[in-house]
Amino acid sequence: MLDTVDDAIAKTEAVIAKLKQVRAGLLQDLLTRGLDEHGQLRDPLGHPEQFQDSPLGRIPRVWKAGSVAEFCEVRNELRLPISAKVREQMSGIYPYYGPTGVLDYINDYRVEGQFVFIGEDGDHFLKFDTQPMTLLVDGKYNVNNHAHILCGRADCSTVWIHTFFCQRNLKRYPLHQGAGRLKLNQASLLTIPMTVPPRDEQRAIRDVLAMLDERIDADGRELEKLSRLKSGLMTDLLTGRVRVPGGIGRVEP
Repeated sequence: MLDTVDDAIAKTEAVIAKLKQVRAGLLQDLLTRGLDEHGQLRDPLGHPEQFQDSPLGRIPRVWKAGSVAEFCEVRNELRLPISAKVREQMSGIYPYYGPTGVLDYINDYRVEGQFVFIGEDGDHFLKFDTQPMTLLVDGKYNVNNHAHILCGRADCSTVWIHTFFCQRNLKRYPLHQGAGRLKLNQASLLTIPMTVPPRDEQRAIRDVLAMLDERIDADGRELEKLSRLKSGLMTDLLTGRVRVPGGIGRVEP
């Protein structure tokens, strides 16, 4: 019985790993080739006239190339550093974010709306291939002083900022060493090059990735369910609460 569940767990883990590999490869293609009006990846070999040179290599001709300063608005004035000791006296419902996730919940908020966070310092810069470099957050919340707060401007959506930087290697850009940690200050952040597709293509790319993310999340929920099933079975079988006659066959309570 446990072997059967283990097999199901192993198969589900393999599916999730494969889907993540597919997503990583597809993301690279989407960020360099984009999607044409038919929703297909552009072909740089078959149609080189559809591409142009940029600081980040060949990109579709209909895309714009520039920097974070041109396409993004940095709203670091919204950051609110609050020590853990002070937060203990402010327990509430509003998330208090660091660069990689929620640190706490407090009773007030300073930020409202949709923004992207890019870490200012920390060792997460070294984990770009396995850990997201950005967070996309919407609602009412707070952000500490270790994350840059960005939103889109002009032709660049906030969602595109998240997509563009999510798995990007930020180590290749100016990082400063401070107190033993890598640091991406605001001046350096603003110089990082970006490429931006037209708004409708940004949405199309996001939709393709969202479909894969939904599949990965669904399989992840199935994996959690199988893990809970195995844990429950082990408890029941190893305590004798549920018995298997003859070691195989049907289960009897």
